[in-house]
Amino acid sequence: MNERGNQHTTVEVGNWDIQEVPYVYSELCVKNWAPWMVAPMDSIIGRVNVFTEGQLLARNEKKIPIGYAFINQINWNGQNQDLKSWREIAGEPTTFEDTYSPDGNTLVLMSINVHSDFRGIGVARKLIENAKSLANRHDIDFLIGSFRPNQYGAFKIDNPGFSDFEAYCRMVKNDGLPIDEWLRNLTLNGMRIIKEDTEAMIGNFSVDEFNNFRANYNPSSWVETEPNIWECGEVGRWIIDPNTNIASYIENAIWGQIELN
Repeated sequence: MNERGNQHTTVEVGNWDIQEVPYVYSELCVKNWAPWMVAPMDSIIGRVNVFTEGQLLARNEKKIPIGYAFINQINWNGQNQDLKSWREIAGEPTTFEDTYSPDGNTLVLMSINVHSDFRGIGVARKLIENAKSLANRHDIDFLIGSFRPNQYGAFKIDNPGFSDFEAYCRMVKNDGLPIDEWLRNLTLNGMRIIKEDTEAMIGNFSVDEFNNFRANYNPSSWVETEPNIWECGEVGRWIIDPNTNIASYIENAIWGQIELN
């Protein structure tokens, strides 16, 4: 895709055509996520099959996919202490097949992703608007999401030793909006922070796989802050267990609620 988006790009949101999955996987997932965080194509297909109406795809005027939102439907009582982690709500495998409740009272924004050429033109806003419409059509009580503050990795590099994730998520500029651009965007779209989603994502890999990631993915961003603990420029961090030769990537997120009309 060579043509960059601009303010005149037409954005339409609908549901997925299963035939579009390979394109979205290669152009939006693989190119936008760290390699250890890319959802397998089978998981994407599973989500589309399990909850078709909840998987939203944004397309430009040429009908090319430029963004997506993965949504699960669950039951939640509205109590913060009873809100599970992203990985528990995604299930294993992360197809939602073991966690989706067709009569659930809560929609969960599990992931929002926009092609890098089309950011800043309201694609995420359109996806959130459609999620709200879906919630209102089905008399849903809550629209929530486990959100990833994308600039936290860079913030940690610039502020060595900083480790208070939730404090970062609540930091604001002079205008009262979050310093993190993604959380700022979400806040402008009606999101308020609920609580930290501790260990939202956990991935276990061999040390050989870890060393391959370190050598080939933004190698200048990797710093061993303590023995066997590595920052990598992403939201999460790596912990190496020398006894098992297992490298674990652990990432927190922040739960937020978006008010429904």
